[in-house]
Amino acid sequence: MEISSVILEENCSMFKENTGNYDSKDIISKRIKKIKKDAFSAESTLKLSKFISVIYTNFDLKKKVTDKFSITGDTIMISCVYKGDSTVLSKRSKNLELGQVFLTYSPESTQYIKMPASKTRYVCILLQTDYYLNLLKNEKWIKNDSFYKNVGLKKQISLGQFSLPVGFQLQQIVKDLLACNWHSNTDLQLDFFDLKLKELFLQLHHQNTGADHDTNYTVSRTSMEKLKKARAFLMANYKNPPTIKALSRIILLNEVELKKGFKEVYGKTIRAYIIELRMNSASQLIKDHSVNEAAGILGYKSVPHFIKSFKKYYGVTPKQFSTYNR
Repeated sequence: MEISSVILEENCSMFKENTGNYDSKDIISKRIKKIKKDAFSAESTLKLSKFISVIYTNFDLKKKVTDKFSITGDTIMISCVYKGDSTVLSKRSKNLELGQVFLTYSPESTQYIKMPASKTRYVCILLQTDYYLNLLKNEKWIKNDSFYKNVGLKKQISLGQFSLPVGFQLQQIVKDLLACNWHSNTDLQLDFFDLKLKELFLQLHHQNTGADHDTNYTVSRTSMEKLKKARAFLMANYKNPPTIKALSRIILLNEVELKKGFKEVYGKTIRAYIIELRMNSASQLIKDHSVNEAAGILGYKSVPHFIKSFKKYYGVTPKQFSTYNR
């Protein structure tokens, strides 16, 4: 598997790697910083093995740029944009919507990703295809997974054919994968990565076959797609959530339909959903952060407000929760 990223306007190579040269037990971790004063600054964290590549990149762009992202080799790609407004240029240009997980499969691909002047953050996980097929072949649920079936039949899956919103569970799995210490015991880390990837694909499978496909809702198919976008946007921006008015403009659905449809499909109001996302995240943050730090990370301007919200949701204060769950 060969991967590379080049910012075309600046003729700047972010990285170029060939994992086929690695031994099966090699694990490589790299951090790459690039600074072009008049154009951009960027930092990429790469975690690489013979069969797996994890790429996490932060861009701070001062002008429009195009990232030529190339992959050679039979590869599964899982990608998600957490921040920014990016578009893949092709015959039918595809906007990489915030908070959506995209799954693709191709023996070779080159994507031209146009990014405006803004802060952009994305995660990309690449898996060698045979590794992916062998990893999941004995899972009980896999026989009903449409993505796995298509890969097994060598049917190319282009960007946009398989996409799902990022849920809290998916965010935690990706966070665990990125936090994995690849400099410790190699065998244990590879085993850990295998387990986390199985968990990730199982979660994607559940979301793909879940409630969003229920046909008993009164909302139209078009509105349903917009509601999915609304939920995905909230998942990516719950630390600094938009107003309902702003969200309705983003997804192009009027406020009344947005509020009514969201409650019908997801069983809770938009406000309640944002609180749920924040509290799920808070329960993890307070394991490693102070209450003040957690409140700041989650976008609360008042620590007492955060503590009050936490206690209302869990029945105990953050400090008590942290003590009980040690």
